[in-house]
Amino acid sequence: MGFPPARPPWYEREVSTFQPDDFFRIVELVSGTLGVDHEFVLFESDFVRDLGATEEQRETLLKVIELAYGTTFPADIRNTIITPISAYIALARMGKIDDEEAKAQQQTSDEANAMKEDNQVDLDRIRAAIIKACKNLTIEHHCDAEWTREIFQNISEIIKGTNIYCCCSSSRHKINSNCYAEWLYDMTWYTENKGNRLEKIVLVLESEWSYSKDDLRYDFEKLLQAKCKNKVFICQTEAVIDIVQEGIKSFIGKCQEDIDERYLIAIYHDKEQKFRFVKYDGNGEIINDDKLEEVQ
Repeated sequence: MGFPPARPPWYEREVSTFQPDDFFRIVELVSGTLGVDHEFVLFESDFVRDLGATEEQRETLLKVIELAYGTTFPADIRNTIITPISAYIALARMGKIDDEEAKAQQQTSDEANAMKEDNQVDLDRIRAAIIKACKNLTIEHHCDAEWTREIFQNISEIIKGTNIYCCCSSSRHKINSNCYAEWLYDMTWYTENKGNRLEKIVLVLESEWSYSKDDLRYDFEKLLQAKCKNKVFICQTEAVIDIVQEGIKSFIGKCQEDIDERYLIAIYHDKEQKFRFVKYDGNGEIINDDKLEEVQ
């Protein structure tokens, strides 16, 4: 890779307030402090995970950045600084770098932090992402990999740039570098602590376009055992309704005292070319049943 590196993933606006000199200064501080060639210091290179720094070295690096910019990071901001671009955004938020886009990016991160505290994921945004994805594709392709990729990409875009949730997806290839490869489920959102240890699962998703009840039950039952509040299932047959209700009510391994589960079931109706969305609680009771939502 050449130097300077490419613009960050969130940098897509026509009129730029991005200050490359400041970013490259941070890159030099990172490479100098950690003894890493600056060509390997990318926008999203995690100091600990990707660059191999210890937590002590990370703390030293933050002190070097603070000294260079004449500031002290508050604890809530300090904890978000794990990459060069997150350091740049934090400094912009504190007024040390004049970049309005970076300030807005930090505001998005703050909002995501608030969601992280109560394990809250906006299922209505998941619903909207599914509708948006399907409007971009032809109906005859709705049950193939093309639709799955488009849906997963739109859903993963919800958390892109927040630096709060990590995403693993079965359809990450060539569409969204924001996601890692598939892990356990078709899509998983999770958080890590500062030591890069798994902290919490916040969303699990399975997609099954088959009409087979056995296939539907096999995939849906994966969601039952996840210790996670937010669960999403995408399919194209009403037969899933009985499978969902019976499955939730039959499963005795749930931890109701720990997690208030919510299930979002997205059912595509080929004849009407519309989606139906049904939400269930952790006891298999319907929270709400939306009317068919047109996607074309």
